[in-house]
Amino acid sequence: YKRLRCTIVGKGVADRAMSIQNVSVDVTLVGGAGNIGGIVASTNECNNAVTITNCSVSGSITSTGASNAGIVGLASSANEKITIQNCVNYADVNLSVTNAYSGGMVGQLNATAIIENCVNEGTIKITLASAGNVRSGCIVGFVGDGADGKTITIKGCIAGGAVIKGNKSIRDIGGVVGVISNKNQTVIIDSCVASCKFTTGSTAASQTDCGAIVGYSMCNGSVTISNCLITEGNGTGNNTYSTIVGGTQTAKGAGDGLISVSNVIFAMTLAENVYITNPLVNNGTTVSDNVEFSNVYYDASVVDAGRAESVIPTATGISSKTTEQLKSVPTGWTKWIVQDNTYPIPAAIVQSNCVELIGYQNYTTAQDGKTSYRFIAVVDELANLGVEGAMDYAGFKVSITVGNDTKTDTVWCNNAYTSLIGGETTYRADQYGGEYFFFFTLTNVPANTTFEITLTPCVGTSSEAADLYEGVAKTLTLTTPAASGSAS
Repeated sequence: YKRLRCTIVGKGVADRAMSIQNVSVDVTLVGGAGNIGGIVASTNECNNAVTITNCSVSGSITSTGASNAGIVGLASSANEKITIQNCVNYADVNLSVTNAYSGGMVGQLNATAIIENCVNEGTIKITLASAGNVRSGCIVGFVGDGADGKTITIKGCIAGGAVIKGNKSIRDIGGVVGVISNKNQTVIIDSCVASCKFTTGSTAASQTDCGAIVGYSMCNGSVTISNCLITEGNGTGNNTYSTIVGGTQTAKGAGDGLISVSNVIFAMTLAENVYITNPLVNNGTTVSDNVEFSNVYYDASVVDAGRAESVIPTATGISSKTTEQLKSVPTGWTKWIVQDNTYPIPAAIVQSNCVELIGYQNYTTAQDGKTSYRFIAVVDELANLGVEGAMDYAGFKVSITVGNDTKTDTVWCNNAYTSLIGGETTYRADQYGGEYFFFFTLTNVPANTTFEITLTPCVGTSSEAADLYEGVAKTLTLTTPAASGSAS
């Protein structure tokens, strides 16, 4: 590949879906003006669905242009949809030119997308010869023009790692998303933790339009930020701001999209030049009127001692609480988990690890041409995750397709087990990272039948949606009599 650098796929193939699972790589990738990705460089020629699950990348990725990221460099507008789940980037992404795009998961995103339960632990290193825009984010660098009319969902992700810049002034950096372009997208950022640390090589070098969640938004559609915890942000420097949204359109009007921010805990230190509102207008002391806040709390206990709280910009929907007050989930907030001696955390961060579908068993001999299967999940005791109350409900959301016929249902399990027997082997739940197994039995499956089954394991203190913690949905295609197997 002359202009593409990757380890698994250079470009997608027309009229074919792309699925990559269970890949871990250690890379040293160096590219020029093309796209670079630790797993996929570009999906540009794939006009079908792209799915990447359970992959991790470590090492380094270095570029002098285009779109670069730990997982996918460029997610093309030609794609029907791109799904990235349960992936981790440990690799450093090194950028040395302006007007390029870099991210932990995706460099440039132009497709309908779901990025879920992913973690960035790599460092984005920016070394520029001159000041300029860098459009970098620890999850997605740039939601581009090709995403016009599409929906991008980022849920249950940890935007960790770091952004380190040199001695030149930069702009357009976000902990989750760097920049959202001026098209009619719908961008949803839900249940994420922004713990990315921004640092600079010079106090004389500014970094503006930088935010702990979004760096800069020109979105003409809508941006929704909800149920997020912010624990880090921009470091020191001239005109350095650490905000929820770094910059946006200055006034609501034709072509200016609404940004809605709700149920957010802003837990980083509020020192000089650190604001929780939008800094684009008047150095952060006012808020653009296309940003609406609801139930946003900052930690008054960590306000820098040299800065009076009275000078911190305020807006409707933003208020302060002490650290001790913030250790309890605010009244009315659901699906947040209380932790010992620290801030609560969005439940989506842990729920995929709380309960997981691990496999299936063909556990009966075919009788009358029919077979039975049991689909097995492993679950951690909810009390270990800080959820009050017993784990009273465990079950599966099930969708089964045979031919053109699809049926859906939710089934509840009556029992949980610390161990199960398969053949002559005893399997313990703690071998799979949990305390209990539970399973759903599908009976009377005709022989020589191909069926697709999608199962979402769920547990909770009641059967109500607000009280349930869902694992990752997994889809299996089986032809009876299929042998036992893994759900990965």
